[in-house]
Amino acid sequence: MSQLIINVGLAPNDGTGDPLRTAFQKTNSNFTELYGAIDPSSGNVTIGGNLTVDGTVTLTALNASQVMFTNGSSQVTTKAPVDARTALQTTTYTYNQGVAANPWIINHNLNAFPTVWVIDPLNRAGWTEVEYVDSNTLKVHFTGAQTGTAYLNF
Repeated sequence: MSQLIINVGLAPNDGTGDPLRTAFQKTNSNFTELYGAIDPSSGNVTIGGNLTVDGTVTLTALNASQVMFTNGSSQVTTKAPVDARTALQTTTYTYNQGVAANPWIINHNLNAFPTVWVIDPLNRAGWTEVEYVDSNTLKVHFTGAQTGTAYLNF
């Protein structure tokens, strides 16, 4: 249903607007449509169409089992974490450096410049310098030879 506009007339009390009963019938219909979109048990709002927001959207209670993301065209969706990863077409490459070395030369063949997390054998994250040789190779530099695991994500 589209919004029902109350005809208020040309001037106060000129008799050209909607009668009082008709005006309140339109008011009730408008509110019935609005409140029909709210689930009273959860407070969730369902919108049967597009929602345009000119400003900021603040989300105060997200479901921890979901991830929110945008497709780059201002469309935001929620998915389960595994589904979101697929939808975002993210890829993880795991590299294990079993022999201490500096630098680590990682040929990942991801055709991208991934973020790099390095974890040492004691499961501690360390600060490193990453040098991108090209979109398929990178070097991880340390202050000395290290072993551990590198997780590359994009």
